[in-house]
Amino acid sequence: MSTVLIVDDETVILEMLRDLLEDAGYRVVTARDGRDGLAAMAAAPVDVVLCDVMMPVMDGVAFCRAVQADAALASIPVLLMSAGARPTEGSGCRSAGFLQKPFTLDVVLAALAAVLGAR
Repeated sequence: MSTVLIVDDETVILEMLRDLLEDAGYRVVTARDGRDGLAAMAAAPVDVVLCDVMMPVMDGVAFCRAVQADAALASIPVLLMSAGARPTEGSGCRSAGFLQKPFTLDVVLAALAAVLGAR
């Protein structure tokens, strides 16, 4: 069973994804911003991260860069999510993929399967 970390400041999105992914058989850890997401990754191993781009404290792009800069975390794929534009190549964040909000559960499950299957 794979563990997914969901990092999103929107309670509705966070809870919806948590419930749907748990129903699909994933273990789920949650965080409300990038800083809390990094703390969650330090506390327990995760296999993949679903991370919103726009968040307070530490946004998704800064979170993604911090994960990639940490040798212990760099191999963990980060899938970014946003209702806005995809982060540009110059952002310094090499995400494993991008999910445009709103999305369906099928899209999320397919993205997770693709990323986890590539590991």
